Amino acid sequence: RADGTVRAWFADGSADTADVLVGADGIGSAVRRQYLPHVRVTDTGKRMLMGATPLRAVAGTGLPELIGHSATSARLHGTTMAMGVLRFTRSPAAARKEWLPTMDFRAVAEAEDYMMWALPISQRRLGSARSPAAVWHLAKELVAGVHPTLRLVIGQAWPDLTVALRVGLIPPAPSCRNEHYLVRN
Repeated sequence: RADGTVRAWFADGSADTADVLVGADGIGSAVRRQYLPHVRVTDTGKRMLMGATPLRAVAGTGLPELIGHSATSARLHGTTMAMGVLRFTRSPAAARKEWLPTMDFRAVAEAEDYMMWALPISQRRLGSARSPAAVWHLAKELVAGVHPTLRLVIGQAWPDLTVALRVGLIPPAPSCRNEHYLVRN
């Protein structure tokens, strides 16, 4: 905008104005597609199996206490398993009501505390596994020979919340300057 601010419009029909727009909307960024259409994502051939396990399923293992409030990783026979614990400080439904009062969330179930986990894998090893259940079974195969607690994390995960994500690389974009900010990627 002429005054140096940025105006953004959202899918729900709302809009907001700010000093800067940060396109932190992931590898498939709508912000990048709109403002840097020439910047393409390069597929690395790597994938990330990601899932969530109810914290109650691993509560007696001591692992959530060991991880604490920061994400961590464990080295497993030539690969790495990333893990993090999410404990809600208040009900997600209450937060939605406060922060997104106009949105309709009637169909959204109440959430519970969980452990997030991720395992890297190659596209070749992933093969045709696409459904959440197939990806979850593959994750269980990947941790078959590791410590029983880590097998439990995967084995007790919510199968329908297990996904395989593409890992891409976005080459650095050239710096641009406006009258208020120097932006570097």
